[in-house]
Amino acid sequence: MKIFGSSSSKGKRQSAPRSGSRAEPAHSVPEHRAPENRAPDNREPARVYASAHAYDTDAVPLRHMHQENPPGKTPKAAKPAKKPVTGAKKFVRVASIILLVLLVCAAGVAAGFGYYVNNVDTIFPNVSVEGFDLSGLTFQEATDRLIAHGYEANADNISATIVFPEGVKFSVTAVELGLSRNAREAATVAFSVGRGGSIIDKSIAYAQALLEPTEINYLNSAHIDDSIIRTRVSEYTNAFNSTIHESELEINSSEITFVKGSAFQYAVESDVFDLMMFTLQRAIEENAHLTANYMPTASTGEVINLASILAEVHVEPISSEFVYEVIENGDDDSERTLVMGGTESVIGRTFDLEEAEQKLDAAVNGEKIVIPIVDLYPKFTQEQIDDMILRDTLGELTTNIGGNANRLHNITLASNKINGTILLPGEEFSFNSIVGQRTRANGFRDAGGFIGGRLTDVVGGGICQVSSTIYATLLQTAIFGEDILITERTPHSLTISYLPDGRDASIVWGNRNFRFRNMFDFPIKIETIVDGRYMNVRIIGSQVNDYVIEVETVPIRTIEFYTLERESDEVPYGERVLWTPGQRGEVVETFQRLYNADGELISRTLVARDTYNRQDRVTHIGTHVPEDTGYVAEPGSPSVGPQDPTGGAPPPEGETPPPGGEAPGEEEAQG
Repeated sequence: MKIFGSSSSKGKRQSAPRSGSRAEPAHSVPEHRAPENRAPDNREPARVYASAHAYDTDAVPLRHMHQENPPGKTPKAAKPAKKPVTGAKKFVRVASIILLVLLVCAAGVAAGFGYYVNNVDTIFPNVSVEGFDLSGLTFQEATDRLIAHGYEANADNISATIVFPEGVKFSVTAVELGLSRNAREAATVAFSVGRGGSIIDKSIAYAQALLEPTEINYLNSAHIDDSIIRTRVSEYTNAFNSTIHESELEINSSEITFVKGSAFQYAVESDVFDLMMFTLQRAIEENAHLTANYMPTASTGEVINLASILAEVHVEPISSEFVYEVIENGDDDSERTLVMGGTESVIGRTFDLEEAEQKLDAAVNGEKIVIPIVDLYPKFTQEQIDDMILRDTLGELTTNIGGNANRLHNITLASNKINGTILLPGEEFSFNSIVGQRTRANGFRDAGGFIGGRLTDVVGGGICQVSSTIYATLLQTAIFGEDILITERTPHSLTISYLPDGRDASIVWGNRNFRFRNMFDFPIKIETIVDGRYMNVRIIGSQVNDYVIEVETVPIRTIEFYTLERESDEVPYGERVLWTPGQRGEVVETFQRLYNADGELISRTLVARDTYNRQDRVTHIGTHVPEDTGYVAEPGSPSVGPQDPTGGAPPPEGETPPPGGEAPGEEEAQG
């Protein structure tokens, strides 16, 4: 049990003289005490009287009980004798007598205990004042003990602190309020524990004291000057209220400006005062330093929600896209007019939400915060699209033109037909469709071309150099499968001299074509120009990537040619004619190696695996004899068979070289 006492306590609290008074305890001091420290007791001690009479008439025989008859009366007849008492009845009577005796003894003990309690002149058992045990001490002994242990200086341990949000706080101590501890008054409160009421009440209180300790916290607070508290409360309430600000927000094209508002409304001074008084009273009772948090009413003003502001401010950029319009000028596609340009673009805007939240969290109430709005540029603006259309040279290659004037003429004619061709995104280039059939009526001449594995004159001979140079330029310009999709391409049957193996594209009207599709997001333009003995191909488009392509040719296998001699009735008898000079065949693989701007290899991709046939070295030996000469070959003329005068390999065992070394299945190649 704890008792909190002060000289201003009311209700059930024990009362005591004011601090500093040396008067003897009045009503709280026990009435019965030693002459030096208690008032005389004028009351009579309670007395308990107890008697018990028991008569057992049945135990006396009738013959011993007699009485003389009064004069003038006839004696009554004698009553018959009672029956003897049984054993059970006798036990009950004895037990009743014992119980009655015990009750009488208990009453005597209780009366004696009550007398003792009523007259004890020391503090009840298990009573202490703020940790100082005063059990069994007289009033004066308890006072002396408290003073000896520095009890009257313990007010230094008492204070109350109020904490506002935003770090504002203040404290009030018992010392600055003039509160003190008085050992004599505390001893008076301790002495009064359990002494109120009747003897029975006191006896019960004493018995309870034996079982339950009583702790007393006592401080003289009769004359607290609350003006100190009110002044302090007013000062710090105003200090807190000065931190209260309303939120402010302003958004323009370049920045967001806002003032951080408070999360609370103004503090109410009377509420702060009440909280301080309540906390101070508890601190007095508990002899402690106590802290209480004052929480004002939450603000009902606008709260800055950065996520909502971002949703309002943020604009996604929209990139311009290439668009075109085709205006047909006739039935011929070559007469079309293209109107090309970019769609309207949008520059977006946003701000860094994470940075804004960090600034807001770090700001104090009322602080002005500025968050920059940044532009989000699209991948391409409309101006950029308009400017980059067919602006950049994506790739360029020049090859040397050999052969006679007719071959140069054919190459120039085909180049002029292709030059300036524009392929829109997704459109396909077709060599045969653009150049047309190679006929003399279309201006083509006879020049060298492959027929049956042998170079001979054909109409339009030499134009394969145009298709091959375009293909070789694309190889080093665009990523195959992404930027350019080759839809048809066939290598020559034999290796050619003007390009490395694996980089050519043969064409034959009605048989072979060279076709590819523009997979760029922009149009490309093919320029094919002949200047003297040089043919130049340029691929013009829009350079949007910074990668570099390197073409790699890997030889896989070499096919040796054979040296052969064959009889021919087309050659005059006795003459030897070199029909085909002979050249090796090759199997090669062609790769595109892709590098980034830093020169780092990104990928190595196989483009094609090409096989070029061998061309055997064949000499025709003449067997033709004109009929009008009458010449007859002499018997024993030398036979004609395979020879190897130039180092060509003989045919492998079991393999017969094709006549004339011609490539099987090849009809014509205009290369």
